[in-house]
Amino acid sequence: MVYNKPQFIIQDPNETVLGSTSGYYDSTLTWSLSTNFAILTFTLPANDDASGLMINNNYITFVYQNRSWRFQIVTVEVGDGGSFHVTANALALQLIDGQLDATGAPADPQMASYYVGQAIANTGWTVGRDEIGNSTVKKISFSDAATPIARLYSIADTFGVELDFRTELDNHYNLTGKYVDIVSSLGTERHDIMLGWGENVTSIDRTIDTSSLVTALIATGASGINLTSLDYTSSDGRYKSPAGVSYMMDTVANQQLQNGAGYIIGTYEDDGATSQQQLVTDTIARLQILSSPSVTFDTKLAYLPSDVMIGDTLYLISNDPNNIVRDSTRVVELDICLDNPAKTSAKFGDYKTLDSGTNLDDIVQLKKQVAAAQTTANSAQSAANDAQSTANTANSTAESAQSTANTANTTAQTANSTAQAAQAAVNGANTTANNALALIPVISTTVPSSPHEGLIWFEGADSTHIKQVHKYTGGEWVTNSINPTALNVSSLSALSANLGNVTAGSLNAVNITGSDITNVSSSSDSDGNQITTTQTQNSDGYSIVTDRWNNGNEIIQRTDITSLGLFKMMWTYAGNYDASNPYVGEQANAVIDPVNSSISFYTPSLGDNYLNIQDAVYNVGNQYSCGWPDGTSVYNDNFSIVRKGHFVFVSGYLHTAGPTSSGSYLVSLPSWATPVNSLVVPATTVNSNVGGASSANLLLQTSGFLTINSGTVYKYGYLSFSIAYSATDVTSFNN
Repeated sequence: MVYNKPQFIIQDPNETVLGSTSGYYDSTLTWSLSTNFAILTFTLPANDDASGLMINNNYITFVYQNRSWRFQIVTVEVGDGGSFHVTANALALQLIDGQLDATGAPADPQMASYYVGQAIANTGWTVGRDEIGNSTVKKISFSDAATPIARLYSIADTFGVELDFRTELDNHYNLTGKYVDIVSSLGTERHDIMLGWGENVTSIDRTIDTSSLVTALIATGASGINLTSLDYTSSDGRYKSPAGVSYMMDTVANQQLQNGAGYIIGTYEDDGATSQQQLVTDTIARLQILSSPSVTFDTKLAYLPSDVMIGDTLYLISNDPNNIVRDSTRVVELDICLDNPAKTSAKFGDYKTLDSGTNLDDIVQLKKQVAAAQTTANSAQSAANDAQSTANTANSTAESAQSTANTANTTAQTANSTAQAAQAAVNGANTTANNALALIPVISTTVPSSPHEGLIWFEGADSTHIKQVHKYTGGEWVTNSINPTALNVSSLSALSANLGNVTAGSLNAVNITGSDITNVSSSSDSDGNQITTTQTQNSDGYSIVTDRWNNGNEIIQRTDITSLGLFKMMWTYAGNYDASNPYVGEQANAVIDPVNSSISFYTPSLGDNYLNIQDAVYNVGNQYSCGWPDGTSVYNDNFSIVRKGHFVFVSGYLHTAGPTSSGSYLVSLPSWATPVNSLVVPATTVNSNVGGASSANLLLQTSGFLTINSGTVYKYGYLSFSIAYSATDVTSFNN
């Protein structure tokens, strides 16, 4: 299995990314359950490109175990050869700064999140998940000043919860939130991980801590309630508080410590207890925690799965068949080597020995069943062998004498019956043994010898990694599938399989090969209008289609781009839209086809809500001759109208042969060339008989009529004009 080192992203205090590196070594990420924040140390070679970025207060950011990590550099030391030894603290250590004043208890009992929120006010941290909510409320006072982090630990201890300091980053490594989560217990029950003494557990050092051990507690509740006036003994006689004594005693714990009558006395303040009975219950619960020494195990592991987290509960099994023991323990500290997982070590606490009465599938009990069944089978086989020997002796005697043979045959038949009964017992015992053996899975890189019906074989890629699961059924190995809800891996490489239908959240790949790939995504614009994009790739090429609803879902805009080089846009009313045939009906569309060197468009009127394809094209041509409305013929006329986008260019050099009074019009322009507003057009007229030029004004009306407005226009002569203007929105060039 290839291990991918986390890539370190280096950022300055403003979160600007400065560089990255994976060239570090001798790294240790120390992660402790007691504080639940981490310290990172590593060494970086002098020639690494990122070595110059190792500056105090710069950030080291990376993703590990599906968790975002950010550390702030606190020390940088230069070693032999110019290498850099770096120490960085998790952001939670920022909470050691500052001082919180002592404070009295609130008027009413409050939830844990209330006190946590007060402790982290103005620190940039906020309350995140709260798993206990209002199930537990207390009145707590704080008699001494403390740092925010110390106050948080005090709150967690009082409510019997644990804290998780969680940071969240976006895809650009910018911090989006710092949260203090309140959880009942960090980590999970890992029934999928079992550590074997003598296998992947190479050494264990046990440490017993009695520094916080007490066997009696002086208890005080709300409003000064105490135990002095109470004469109390628990039903099992273990916990006692005689009248006149202010503390609760754990007599069993004190006796186990061989402490005689001398109790180890501590104090306990329970502001949530408003009665003596509640104070008794809470004090006994507290004593159950404090009256046992804290035991931790510093364990060296040959292999520890990379997804093990702080607080996880694991199971340890001895492999000594004469002394089978199953224990549970909790991960209380991890020393994770990011560049070499084989150097990772762990400390375990909350060590417990489990007996066969637990509701777990106890491997200890299974092995005992196997041993008992095998003993029965061996005894039965011995009886069968004895019976068969008797039968053989009887048959031998029968051959020597007929008279004796009858008796011997009778004896032989009886012995054979006994042998058959014994063999039946052997078969039954073997069946029992096989059934018990089948419940114990085998982990091996090679096929198990002498398999039993129902035996589970975890086929390993090596001694510590499973690549396939088989079950011995009907005399052969049958490969089983793995329930996908139980498969949660951070790295899955060298996978070659027919996966069928796959549902995935995010798929990053280099090459994807398939006959038909389709992706549909939906979103909304800032006005809440729906946008849907469909991407399709198959043997016909690819197509990207975007449907966007506008103006309160009245009109749909469709854009279609294909691998043939076609580009199509369409607008239509929602009432006319047919999803099965979206390009038929009243619509506006444009098709650009570079393969066939063609461009076409069609844009019928869509009322006030439409777009004009003319604004995106260059239109030329449409030469118009000028004629008077009374039908008088003209000659030698030159008249041109051109539209480029929204702009229209009109010019003319006309022979005047018709009426020249104000209001007479020269020509009617097409609708696509009409102006937004009526325009005065300067013109020049000449007449050879008069000599010289005269000025005149024409009027280009919004209706498209070009008329004489004022000035001198000769009936027989020439008129010259030119104008450029912004045209009104139009829907067609057909008129």
